Amino acid sequence: MTSGPIRNDEDLRRAFRRLGIEHLRELLAHDLEHGVALVARQGAGAGAITGPGNALYSRVFEVTGIHDMGAQFANGAALSIPDTVMRRSYVSHRESIEAAMVGTQLLGVRAAILARFASLLMLLYAVGAADGFTQRMIRRACIGYAIIDSIIFWRWRHA
Repeated sequence: MTSGPIRNDEDLRRAFRRLGIEHLRELLAHDLEHGVALVARQGAGAGAITGPGNALYSRVFEVTGIHDMGAQFANGAALSIPDTVMRRSYVSHRESIEAAMVGTQLLGVRAAILARFASLLMLLYAVGAADGFTQRMIRRACIGYAIIDSIIFWRWRHA
């Protein structure tokens, strides 16, 4: 993408894609910073946040060979005809592939942050369920809040 003025629709699309990738990178850096600070307060290392992001990236891009393909095409060595065709395809879709790579890491980091809060969420769900069951038992026993309030008022008035 050139840094000059936008002349046509394709330049505009490229500018939006570039902004999208930059925004994803900023989100990844921001979430990674906050995730590392969170695990530091909990007494764990940064690997608790970076590990899931790297593992997800590895499973999606390294196992399928897309990461190695990009590394091979980046060195500029002479390639066979099928590899040259693949290089052209890879280069033409490089921005989309890069966005997918950064997005995958962002998904892993956010999943790790959510997993760090899982115990707190389960505790809140348990408290909510206990409150709900208590409310249900009060309704089933026909001892609503209005009856309790009238009993308290009657005792106060006739005391």
